[in-house]
Amino acid sequence: MSVYHLISVSEDQLRDWRGDRDDLLRNIGSAVVIACLDPENKDVSICADGSDAHSEQAASRITVNHVDKYRADAFSVWAWSTGDSVCIADLQDQDLDLIIKLAHAVRTQAVHDPGKEDPSE
Repeated sequence: MSVYHLISVSEDQLRDWRGDRDDLLRNIGSAVVIACLDPENKDVSICADGSDAHSEQAASRITVNHVDKYRADAFSVWAWSTGDSVCIADLQDQDLDLIIKLAHAVRTQAVHDPGKEDPSE
């Protein structure tokens, strides 16, 4: 079974990057690797000017967030955009099961109760 990681990066931060593009590409790759290898570290920040990544005066900052990890033989991405009009009744059963698992994962993280039984099993 493989482990897959869900990482988030703000597109606004990418668009607002005011540093060297090659540095960005090298550093973002390193930040993703660090976030995956140490998921307890919830975010890794990169700065364009070399200043402290957590400083409010950082000229340009990108934060790579480790959202979750997933163990499976295969991984598929399913996303819901709030701008789209999607009726839950139109979704396939496997998508509904995924929504249940996602809601459970968010709930157990939010209430810090990982012992709660997964409703999809």
